[in-house]
Parts: sequence; C-alpha cells; structure tokens
Amino acid sequence: MIKTFLLLLILLLFGCSSAQKVPEPAVLETPEIKQPAEVMPGGQIAVPEINESKPVENIAAPEPVVLKEPYTAKKVECNGKFFDTHSHFEAMANHGSFGMENFEFSDFASVMKENGVGCSVVFVASFDMDKDFDSMRDSLSDPGVGYVPFMEVLSDADAVMQSYMGKEDSFFGIGEVAFYMGPLKGTSLEDDPWPEMFEFAGKNKLFMMIHITELQLDDLERMLSRYPDTKVMLHGYEIKNNPTLARLLKEKKNLYWTHDLATMLDGYMYRIQDKDQFLQWLGSNRQGYLVSSKKDLLPLLEAAPDRVFWGTDVVADWHVDPAVYSRLIDFSNDLVASLPEEHRDNYAFANAKRAFADAVVFEKN
Repeated sequence: MIKTFLLLLILLLFGCSSAQKVPEPAVLETPEIKQPAEVMPGGQIAVPEINESKPVENIAAPEPVVLKEPYTAKKVECNGKFFDTHSHFEAMANHGSFGMENFEFSDFASVMKENGVGCSVVFVASFDMDKDFDSMRDSLSDPGVGYVPFMEVLSDADAVMQSYMGKEDSFFGIGEVAFYMGPLKGTSLEDDPWPEMFEFAGKNKLFMMIHITELQLDDLERMLSRYPDTKVMLHGYEIKNNPTLARLLKEKKNLYWTHDLATMLDGYMYRIQDKDQFLQWLGSNRQGYLVSSKKDLLPLLEAAPDRVFWGTDVVADWHVDPAVYSRLIDFSNDLVASLPEEHRDNYAFANAKRAFADAVVFEKN
C-alpha cells in the first residue's frame, strides 16, 4: 500500500516538471486603415483596398499656345474739316497707274493731319491680299488719322470675294473698278462677274466703287434697280456733266458720287506727271476751274445733298508732296466756301462720315 502510494507520487512529480510550455499565440499586425469602414447591407463591413504604392504628384499639362493676330482693327472717330473719299494705296503690289511712283502712306498721313483731313477712303491694290494683308495693316497704323480701306479688284472676282472672308473688320468696300481703261474699257456692268459682285457687296454691306464712262450709264441704272441693297460710289470726269447722272442721284438712293479733285480738274492730276509742271498748270488755271467745279457740283448736291462727297484721288508720290497737297486743299477750301452754306460741311466732311460711320487704324499686338 505504502509502496503503491510512493510510486504514484514519484510519477506525478516527474510528469509535471517535464511538461512543455504552450507558446502564446502570435499577434498579427494589421495595416492601418485610413478610410472609415463602410457598413454593407446585412451588417457586413467592407474593408477598403489598401494602396501601399507611393502617391504620384499631379503634373499640370502645359497650356496650349494661342497665336495672336499681329494687328487689331481699332475704330476711330473722324475729326477735321475734310473726309477724303478717294485715295489709292498701290505701293505694296508695285502696281502704279501710268507708271507713277507710288507714295508711302506715312507721307500721306502726315499731310492729311497738317491740312485738316481727318479720314480717308483707301483703295488698296494687291494681287494677293492674303499675302499683303499684314503689309497693308502696318502701313495704315498711324493713330493721328482714320482709314476706310476698300479692296481693289486686280484679280478675278472669286479671288476678291474669297480674300474678304476673315477680314470683315478691315474692309468697307470693293473698288475702285476701272471701266474707263484697260481690259474693262467698253465692257458692260451686266457682264460676269459684276452681277455676282454686286450681290456679294450688298449682302456684306460693302460699297462698290466704280469709274465708268457714258457707255455704262444705262447698265448702271439697271444694276442699281436690280441690287437696291448695294451702295455704289461713282466718279469720273467723263460723266460729270451728263444729265443722266443728276437724275440717277435723285432717283436711286443707293448711288453716291465722289466729286474729287481729279474729277474737278479733268484728270490733269494724272495727265501731268511732274510736280513742278502741275503746280504751274494749276496756278494758270485755278480760277477757271473754281468756277467750273462749282457749276458742275451744285446740280449734283441739289439732286442728292446727303450723297455727294469730297475727295482727292491721290496716288503718285508727288501728289502728297506738301507743296502740292497744300495747294489742292487751298483750292478745295475756296470751292467749299463758295457753296451755299447748307452744302458746305455736308460735302466736305459730314456726308462721308454719316455714310461710313467708322474708320479704323491698325494697332500692332
């Protein structure tokens, strides 16, 4: 009994001391969840995905390069005693009339300012206006005066109409179109492409400036009736005394007349191609032309008192020589002073300002 008890005690003591310890369970580290857990329907918790990659910094895309127009057409207010409705800018295309050397427009702007001419219609001659557009705008950038550019027809009508698109803020008319010389001499205003051109001008609120002879007067009357929305400017010493002209001015409200110096002086600004010879001729004939110019002008003013304009028709470099230009203005001042008072300012300035409303200069951007 005693032996049995001792044996059990020995087994118990040795068995407990030899038992291995049970290791504590490892604690698993869970990554930190920085977003709140979303509780799904049914009480389940949706654990957001853990993005262990390093965040990529946002890199701003470069802004697109926008090319600015090199010039802006800026509207200007016309001020002065005279508004010239007939001048030519032909130097760009080296397209001179009668072999004349063309003037630089900076010279023209200078004599305009000195002689009280606030604005001028400018017939811009170019065989490729898309190519010459910047050159024109650079030339017409003097801020002291305003310009009303017209696109002169030197190529086919389709090219002119195509060139106008995209330049709507820079051109106010088409012309001058010369039916008194060159390939158009003796042709009809009703021939192609002129009906299309008249319609295009009317739709785009552009003036048409034409120089016709007596051969085209009947054509003109029909075209004015057919295209009543097209405003037509006319000039030319060949028709200034034709009674049909006064009648058409009275009847057709879309007809305008430029009674400019070349018209008044029977084209001698072109017939004579020398400064000194012209000044000598004008000195000898000045008084006679003052009388005849007033006589020719008054019936036209009475027929259309708000649609007859003053102008110069300068194109040659010597036309804008200060000695010549100042004499032309002196002649014009004396003519205007001789008119009935109600016509003076209208003829010299106000009619043109009302007709064109805006003039522009081109600012470099």
